[in-house]
Order: sequence, then C-alpha cells, then structure tokens
Amino acid sequence: MNNQVNDDKSSSALDSSNAQTPIVPTLSPVIFVSETPTESPINAVPTMAPTPAKQTLPTRQPTSRPPPNRPTEFPTLAPTMANQPTSYPTIPPTREPTNYPTSTAPTKPPSKSPTKFPTAAPTPILDIRTQRYFALVAALQAYSITFISDFVDGSPQARALNWLLDEDPLVLLESTVNIPAGRIFQRYILATLFFRMEGDRWNRKGNWLTSTHECNWIGISCEDKYIASYPVVQGDYDLFPLSKERMVTDVDLEKNISYSLHVLSLYGNELSGPLPTTLGNMVELEKLWIDENSLNGTLPTELGLLTNLDDLSIYENHFEGSLPTEFGQLTQIERIWANNMRLAGSIPTEFGK
Repeated sequence: MNNQVNDDKSSSALDSSNAQTPIVPTLSPVIFVSETPTESPINAVPTMAPTPAKQTLPTRQPTSRPPPNRPTEFPTLAPTMANQPTSYPTIPPTREPTNYPTSTAPTKPPSKSPTKFPTAAPTPILDIRTQRYFALVAALQAYSITFISDFVDGSPQARALNWLLDEDPLVLLESTVNIPAGRIFQRYILATLFFRMEGDRWNRKGNWLTSTHECNWIGISCEDKYIASYPVVQGDYDLFPLSKERMVTDVDLEKNISYSLHVLSLYGNELSGPLPTTLGNMVELEKLWIDENSLNGTLPTELGLLTNLDDLSIYENHFEGSLPTEFGQLTQIERIWANNMRLAGSIPTEFGK
C-alpha cells in the first residue's frame, strides 16, 4: 500500500513537471535544398529569416588602464659626455694679445714692377792664388803634360806646381808682361824632374830652383826658339803671334846626381834630344822609365852597364837603329817596353845568355 501511494506521488510529480517545462528538440532541424529550384529565384520567398551575426562582446571591462609610455623611474646618474676632459687644466690659458694689427692691407702699393728676372747666382770670387792654380792646371791638362790625377799630395807634380805658385823666386806667374805658356811649362817640367830625382840629395844643385833662367841650371842646354806667345794666366798686356824664348834642348845630370839612385822616372815630360851616355854611370839603377817623350837618336851602348836594371820602358819616342848588343849584359832584366818607335833589325842573340 505504501508502494502504491509512492507510485501515485511519483506520477503526480511527473505530470506536474511536464506541464511546467517545454520540451526542446535535441537536434536542429535539417533543411534539405533541392539542387534544382522549383521556382524562379526571382519569385522565391525565403522560408526563414537569416540568422543575425553574433557580435563578440568583452566579457568584462578592463580591470586597470594600460601603463603609461614612460620610464618607471628616473636615471640615478647623469650621462657621461664623450671626449670631455675629466678635470679642468691646472695651468690657466695665456693672456690675450695686448695689441691687435691695425690693418691687414699693405700700407701702400709697390713702387713699380721689377725690370727683369734675377740672373743666376753670382760666381764666388776666388783669390789670385786660386785663380792661377786652376789656370795652370787647366793648361797642363790641355797640352797633355800632366793630368789632374797626378796632383796628389806629395807627388813630384804637386810639389812642382806649388813651387811655381808659392816659392819660385822668378815669380813668372805674377809677371806684368806676357810670359808664353811654353816657358811656364818648361820650368814646371824641370822642377818636376828635380823632385822626381830627389834633387835635394844631389851632389851639385847648380842653380836649380833659383831665380835664374832655367837654361842656366847646371846640366841644362838651351837654344833660342820661336814659340806661341799665348799665356797661361790672362793679363792686360800685348800679345804677339810668336815669341823668341830660350828653350831646353838637352839635359845632362852627370855632375849633379849621386849614383845610388834606383828608380829614374821621366815618362811623359816632353823631353827631346838624344839619351845621355852618362846614364851608364848609374850602376845602381833598377828601373828606367823614359817613355812618352820626344827623345831621338840611337840607344847608347852604355845602357848595357846597368847590370842591376830589371825594368826598361822607352816606348813612344823617336829612337832609331837597332837594340845594342850590349843589352845582352842586362842579366837582371825582366821587361823591356820598346813599342811605337823606329827601331829596326833583329833582337840581339846575347839576350837570355
């Protein structure tokens, strides 16, 4: 009984709930559309209104505003400036100038333009001695008497040149009249011969390197000759095509020289005439160089007496004839230079014995 009452209560409650709550379909209705319209699209009427688009609205307002676009806090330090000194200079700057230029413009224009361009730099003025030195050296080279390479300190050529310029008592280079170059060359050559042959050691100097004319020096022979009157040093005096002068023709030093000489060098000194026979007395002579002169005649047989001779140079002279057979006595000879001359005949068979 109690069960029936409970069933009845349950049915009443179910009927009551059905009466209050509408029934909702679980699925949306499916609408089938025919692929071929039955009516014209123009006259067709939609069966149902279009579903309006849903708008998505925010669920709620923002809780706070966005943060402002600014730094959260200020910098603690000021920025460091680049290329700035870390401290001020210890030395204060100098004072400003007290005076200022009154004007940068010139006070007045130049008086006039230059009349011409400047010439070359002026040539330095040489003293008289230097002028004579260069004039004499140039003349000696022009006539191939001596070359600049010969004027080394202490050489016979340098000593003769300095003697002419500074010590010659005759002072020909300072003469106020024209002294021909040939006369100067002659005195220079004899002075060179004196220094080359150690004239200070001669037994007899006989006026050598004195104020007398060189033709009065002992052992020197001269003749009067006409030579060109061109001077070595230019001067204010008359010039003539030819000048009569006493010129050396022979040199004989037999009475001058002590016979202990070992080397006799007279090459390239424009000597002329025959070779002195007294050379045979220089028995200590080892080298005889008389090449590049104008010596002539025949070779003296007395050269065969120079038994210590090992070097004989006589080329480029005007010797004639043949070599003396007495040359066979030169047992120490190692070299003979005798080219560019007028020698004839055969070499003596005495050579090499």
